[in-house]
This record gives sequence, C-alpha cells and structure tokens, in this order.
Amino acid sequence: MEQVFAKAEELTGQLKDYVALEIEDMKLVAVQKGSKIVGNIAAMLVAVMMALFFIIFGGIALGIYIGECLGSLPLGFLIVAAGFMLIGLIVWLARKSLIQLPVMNNMIKQLCDHEED
Repeated sequence: MEQVFAKAEELTGQLKDYVALEIEDMKLVAVQKGSKIVGNIAAMLVAVMMALFFIIFGGIALGIYIGECLGSLPLGFLIVAAGFMLIGLIVWLARKSLIQLPVMNNMIKQLCDHEED
C-alpha cells in the first residue's frame, strides 16, 4: 500500500512539474507573438512615414509643376489638393476592404501562426 502512495506522490510531483512547464511555455509563446507583432508594427510605421514623406514632397513638386504649366502656383496647388481630396474620399468609402480587413487578417495570421521562425 505504501508503494501505491509513493507512486501517487511521485506522479503528483511530475504532474505539477508538467503543468508548470506548460504554463511557462504558454508565457514564452505569448511573449514571442507579442514581440513579433510589435516589431511588425514598428516596421509598418517606418514604411508609412517614408510613404508620407514621398506623398508630401511629391505633392509639392506636382503642385509647383502644374502651377508653372498653368501660370498660377495657387491653381496648381488647388488641383493637387483636389486630387488628394478625391483619393481620400475613395479610401474612406472603401476603408473596410482596403484597410480594416487586411489589417485584421494580418493580425489573426500573426497570432495563429504556429510555424517556427
């Protein structure tokens, strides 16, 4: 009978160790996925900043060019601004399919990705 209790105590100890290791593994997986998401967000922010600089300076150059072609700088900038307004309106109307769904799908893919890097 003592052997049964000894084996039960040993099994209980091993079970506690197993549960502790599983919890530690879950923590490490969560940290890994979280750091991967933060890294991707940081890279995306840098890319978006570079794109914004390109759009701003490209818009200024295009406004100056159109203004010189038409003989009126304000008219050139007004045309460029109207173009940006039209693009902004199109993006706003299609924001779910252009922005929200791809971002959500990317986040879900990153959270559910079981592949080892």
